[in-house]
Amino acid sequence: VRRASPTGGLDAIPGVTPMLSFAELWVGYDRGKGWIGVGTQDRWMGPGRHGTLLLSDNAVAPWMLNGGVDGHLPGVLGVIGRFRAEAGVGFLTEPRRDVPNPGLLMMDFRWMPHPVVEIGVNRLAMFGGEGRPNVDIGQLLVPSEPHVYDDPDKTLPDQNELATVNFRVNAPLHKWFGGPFGHLAGWWEYGGEDMILRDLGTIEYPSLAGVGNLYGGELAIGPVVLTGEYSRLMDDYYRWYVGHRVYHDGFTQNGRVLGHFGGPDSETTWAQLAVWGERWRVRASGDIVRRIGVIEASNDAIFTLPTEEERLRGSLGADMLLRGAWWSASYSLANVTGEDFIPGNDGIEHRFVVGVDL
Repeated sequence: VRRASPTGGLDAIPGVTPMLSFAELWVGYDRGKGWIGVGTQDRWMGPGRHGTLLLSDNAVAPWMLNGGVDGHLPGVLGVIGRFRAEAGVGFLTEPRRDVPNPGLLMMDFRWMPHPVVEIGVNRLAMFGGEGRPNVDIGQLLVPSEPHVYDDPDKTLPDQNELATVNFRVNAPLHKWFGGPFGHLAGWWEYGGEDMILRDLGTIEYPSLAGVGNLYGGELAIGPVVLTGEYSRLMDDYYRWYVGHRVYHDGFTQNGRVLGHFGGPDSETTWAQLAVWGERWRVRASGDIVRRIGVIEASNDAIFTLPTEEERLRGSLGADMLLRGAWWSASYSLANVTGEDFIPGNDGIEHRFVVGVDL
């Protein structure tokens, strides 16, 4: 099986910059219920609609060797529900300031005990890279000793990972009760910047440190769909995505976070109203993104820049199906204060996008 999804475009202001990228460039064996292959693929791990904590299309997708299975267990065990499991290993090949070409391990496990409910467990881990020590395969797969201490020269391997647990409920109200209501959905994603061990008496158990949360909900009333989402990544001592002992650039490519577009030390609130037709759709949305400039976390003290960055944005968009292709146009207007955490660095941003999906 070979799959390719190229995207071309022109950034018009300032100047004219051509762009070509691949949302998917993958070759392998795919039988639907099982697959294995190699390539690059935009991914969206987790139930979030506007952002997701672990892995999204915000940055260039890493090149990976990946494989997985999807389906029900055989025989009477099929009543347990549907399972999906995928794992991949690859490298972050885009330019970085800390460690060139570190390795990346991805795990994605989902269970749907009923069509209304989905539960997911996801993990990303970084390892190796130029100038870094050899990885302990056992610790990479099962991080029972995730931290290394008393290693000022950084000669010992140390885990750098993100892990999330997520839940999604999607109730088909129209199917159950009839009437104007289509569906009611809700989701929660809970994650940590590192896996740690806590003590319960004489028993050690794994836990998440540097906690982040994402909450969302959606209601459909006839052709109208109302969606809202909130995320908070502000456990500054552990620093989501960046600032790790070994990999200071963390889970980024070209300075862009692999997960939520808000980035480290951010809080995001978003709402959207959309109207759907058979061959068209229109949408209006607004979001507020607040970011804190953390300088350092030391001995339980957090040092930050005096100015926060805040972006208040509104967007309008429309899509239409013509001759087998979806044509789209959108416009957004944003008011930015304290950009890059610089006092007085305020301004207005405009963005107009037109596109066609063949």
